[in-house]
Parts: sequence; structure tokens; C-alpha cells
Amino acid sequence: MGTSRTKANNKYNSKAYDRLAVQVHKGSREVIQVAAAKAGESTNAYVIEAIDRRMKSEGLDGLPSKPALLKPAPEGAEREENENE
Repeated sequence: MGTSRTKANNKYNSKAYDRLAVQVHKGSREVIQVAAAKAGESTNAYVIEAIDRRMKSEGLDGLPSKPALLKPAPEGAEREENENE
């Protein structure tokens, strides 16, 4: 089993995020990773930004920036403290 920190992170992630598996053709992952690195972003941030831009260009609202179900953590509080609410 993982550490208590890992468990807390996993609990937060399962509450705050949805997982979306994307399949790309062989070799495409590396191309996307290089593009993200050149943009100074993680691959995840790069893909999310691309989806958000496409949605907005099609007249949709785009993606929410934060999940509505989570309350913001108090200033200076660690994420773990907010999870136990």
C-alpha cells in the first residue's frame, strides 16, 4: 500500500478530476510531448488547452477551470486538510 500522502493525493484526484484516455497513432505521443515542451507546458495542459480552444471556436463555453464540487483551500492550508471535509 502507498504512503498516507499518496492515499490523500489519490483521494483528492478521484474527487477533483475525471480521467479521459486518448489514443493516438504510434509516434504521435512524442510529437505532442515535444510541442508541449516547446510551449513550456505539460502534455496534459497542452492537450486540455487545445480542447478548450476548439470548444470555444465552435461557440461552446469551453472547459471549466476548476471542479465546482471542491471548496478552495484556505490560504496556506495544504490540499490534504481540505480533502477531509
